[in-house]
Amino acid sequence: MSIHPSIHEPIIALKNVTIGNFLGPRIKNLTWVVYPGESWVVCGGNASGKTSLAQFLIGQLSIIDGSASLLQGFNSSTSWETIVSLRIRERQFFTGDDLEGEAQGTTAMTWYLEQGGNVEWWEEFHLPPNSTVGLKNLSTGEIKKVFLALGLSQAQKLLVLDCPLDGLDAASRPLFFQILTKWKTPEKTLILFLRPDQFPVPLSTTGVFWLPSRPTPKSNCNDNSTVNKTTLVPIVEWKNGLIRYQDRILAENINFTISQREAWRLSGPNGCGKSTLLSILVGENSQAFTNDLKLFGKRRGPDLPLDELRKRIRWVSHKILETFDQRFWGKASEVLLSGWTNVEATDPNSTTATEKAVEIARNFNLIPFWDYPFHRLSPSLQMTILAARACLTRPELLILDEPDQFMDPYSLSLLYEQAKNFISQGTAVILVTHQEKNVPSWITHQLAWQNKTIV
Repeated sequence: MSIHPSIHEPIIALKNVTIGNFLGPRIKNLTWVVYPGESWVVCGGNASGKTSLAQFLIGQLSIIDGSASLLQGFNSSTSWETIVSLRIRERQFFTGDDLEGEAQGTTAMTWYLEQGGNVEWWEEFHLPPNSTVGLKNLSTGEIKKVFLALGLSQAQKLLVLDCPLDGLDAASRPLFFQILTKWKTPEKTLILFLRPDQFPVPLSTTGVFWLPSRPTPKSNCNDNSTVNKTTLVPIVEWKNGLIRYQDRILAENINFTISQREAWRLSGPNGCGKSTLLSILVGENSQAFTNDLKLFGKRRGPDLPLDELRKRIRWVSHKILETFDQRFWGKASEVLLSGWTNVEATDPNSTTATEKAVEIARNFNLIPFWDYPFHRLSPSLQMTILAARACLTRPELLILDEPDQFMDPYSLSLLYEQAKNFISQGTAVILVTHQEKNVPSWITHQLAWQNKTIV
């Protein structure tokens, strides 16, 4: 319930504000007023400015033009940039990411308590008591819950949550709103940044502050052919498999075969081991050598080295996004063209490579951002660029690891359209998503994680 504005001064007052930093403006002509005790949802698609507005509210961007008054002592959590920075720091100090036997780094519970986290909110999210798991080894959904619990612990007057639903599984999303309702009191102000496809929300709100999205012209990718199910060739063959994390068994008795032109959905709760399974398939986990696992008819080793896997498998994942962190200051086009590495003999700077990159950028509606610094783009646009990068050439196996966690519905539809086109040409696809509404019609098979069994 909002408090009547005539009684209180605004907690946020923006009038014709332009926001940015020394590199220039990020978002222009904002006018918005928020009063104490209100609950707002800020919504918008790609390039609408959601992330920039959230960064401004927590003091990471400044006013370039216009007038504004802001309450001091803002609290924010769950932004993708903050999570990535923490993961990168852990991986810099504790090497051997995704390899068994390496240092796990700072434990999640230790870090949480050091940051001022309250045990009550940790338990509300059903996070494990006295967790000994390292921060860098948490799944996307698990680390999101840690940050949400920390935000609730730290917030005194105002809580700003940037895309809090991204990465949460089906059971955790309603739990989040239950916990948020418990935290919200008449004197506390709440601002949620959400994408349009995340409505409606089971929460009483003061209003929705809409930010205009970029234009969404029709895609040039027009292949609507029906998937051909004949002449199936095994892409993945896994027999009597076992997946471990340290001394804990995540899954056992794994048996499945994925063939050409098949599209599989992998589902399971946060932290069950989905990311570990995918890391084994793409060759980034040493358990690929200890399992009876064949890719393209070969066992990992001399017959199937890592550089060959990288030619034949393309992976769209938050882990790829993390590799292009703030240390990379190149253009969006350079990230896109880097997709030629280890795939084609073509020089990535050649005319052929550039023409193909321009074509795929046009299909994904990315031409306006061709010369834009990659690190200045929103996570949604960054993930769309990486999705286009994965589609520069047709892979034999395309892995889509929760692309809907970042991509807006329109960009996601373009990726799905391209994946369907690849399937018709012989590609196998593995999709991970927690959202039933984001499961495309061309999915042919299901891999469901149930306890320690994959069925």
